[in-house]
Amino acid sequence: LLLHISTMPYTPELESYPAHKLLQLQHEIRWIAEQGGTEQVAASSSIAAEAAATYSNLKEISSAAAWAVIIATGSCCGYLVYQRIAPSFKARTKVEQMIRWALITSSSIAILTTVGIVLAVLYESLRFFALVPVIDFLFGLV
Repeated sequence: LLLHISTMPYTPELESYPAHKLLQLQHEIRWIAEQGGTEQVAASSSIAAEAAATYSNLKEISSAAAWAVIIATGSCCGYLVYQRIAPSFKARTKVEQMIRWALITSSSIAILTTVGIVLAVLYESLRFFALVPVIDFLFGLV
């Protein structure tokens, strides 16, 4: 909402808009921008039309910037990987070592979770049997 409002040309009437009117204006801006709007702009306010044009431009710029970051990141990663390729690099050993540590970590988490569950059940059982005798629990009719 702030981005849309900040891209709108300044007019004194915007300052007096209530929140629901600003939200309606925001939806109108998005609608015009998504329609690519030549016919729809005529029916809309000039404020919304100008803001929609700016919004569309900013959306295109952000999309291009995102692709530039993705390509640059991929290129850097590819370059780093290419630098590591050498006959002395034992990839299989490194991968097996990473997998071994991942499995050890996963199994440790599973074991600790199980121990935590058993301790929680044991603690609650002790609290329960402090209130209800075991004989009554096992052989009671109620």
